[in-house]
Amino acid sequence: MRSRSHAILETFVAHPTAANLLMVLMLIMGVVSLERLNTQFFPDFGIDIVTVSVAWSGASAEDVESNVIKALEPELRFLDSVDKVTSSAREGSGTVVVEYKSGTDMQAALSAVESAVSQIGTFPEDAEKPVISRIFRYDTISRLIVTGPYTESSLKYIAKRIRDDLLALGIDKVSMFPMRDEEIHVEVSSETLLELDMSLDDIATLIRVSSQDLPAGDTGGKSRQQLRGIGAMRTVNELATIDVLAHESGGAITLGDIAELRDTFVANAPIYLFNKEPAIELHVQRAVGADALVLAGRVDKYVRTLRSTLPANLTVQQFDVAANLIRERINLLLRNGAGNAHGLESDTDGRGPGPTAIRDAGNPAREVERHRAREGRHAGGSGCGSDESRRCRPPRRGACRGVSIGQLSRVRCVFPEDRWP
Repeated sequence: MRSRSHAILETFVAHPTAANLLMVLMLIMGVVSLERLNTQFFPDFGIDIVTVSVAWSGASAEDVESNVIKALEPELRFLDSVDKVTSSAREGSGTVVVEYKSGTDMQAALSAVESAVSQIGTFPEDAEKPVISRIFRYDTISRLIVTGPYTESSLKYIAKRIRDDLLALGIDKVSMFPMRDEEIHVEVSSETLLELDMSLDDIATLIRVSSQDLPAGDTGGKSRQQLRGIGAMRTVNELATIDVLAHESGGAITLGDIAELRDTFVANAPIYLFNKEPAIELHVQRAVGADALVLAGRVDKYVRTLRSTLPANLTVQQFDVAANLIRERINLLLRNGAGNAHGLESDTDGRGPGPTAIRDAGNPAREVERHRAREGRHAGGSGCGSDESRRCRPPRRGACRGVSIGQLSRVRCVFPEDRWP
């Protein structure tokens, strides 16, 4: 009984046009799929996790567990599609990690967690508002280093500009390191405080009251608009205008008159140096589903354009480019494919194994001695005859005979060992 594969082969042998049409169809589908294929280093996989964190300053780990964790767990454990709930309590804060089953709609899960947490009314009064966040996975595109003989604030300003430009180009996430928080130091001498009959706490209270944004109600009516008083001061020049004392004559003493104000950064934070100069690193990342090579091309083009606009002593270097690894893998596949195609081709010109040898490989009884047949072919004769004649007229000593493999026929030529090329 003939196998099904033999029947398929017979069909294509009897109808060669069908085989050609099938090949053309497969090529078209391959080209279309190649255009839609996303290029990335690792396959996409989601991180189905939502975290809830509550800060409670001054509370012990036991207090956090009994008053925060035990209030959160019952509300979160029995939500739909929850796989596991993990809690941790430490001094001053508590965290609950909710893991969901694979394939869960995480946007709906995040909304469910927010709704459940909002219904809890037993949190301590001095505990901060719960922070609910979903964990996202990002893959590295590349890293940039901005360095030069400039202050950290100047480098940070340039790095923020680069970050904003990359985000505008469609990059999903750009992180900056180090991210030391900026501070404004206000220093008042003890002599000045005695002269004004004030303390540092009085100065701090004055700054806090004068620099804040406050809600101011709404306009009412059909097109109601929220009103907000904008008064937060964020620069040295703005803080210097705060009135400290008023003279009887109508004048005023400002904070800039009695204090020294300067911009600085949080102390005891890590500092980044590159070649002994201050530097800031930008970590460029993509979200799940984004094409790594497309985004890498945008970053490369932007960096080349950016360098021409910066001072000569300000350097922007790119490293850890993940797209290079992807390109290397693609090139490796192409080289391997081209090498195999060359091996199949070489049999027709007498330089290597061809389709006949590959089809007969693994079956010693039917293996074609291609090297000896090649000698007969290259000696000037016609070699083995066509499949129709089944005759062999080699110009040298030897014999040829027909070999049948299923429905396919082939001619085998064997030469004596002394005629080996």
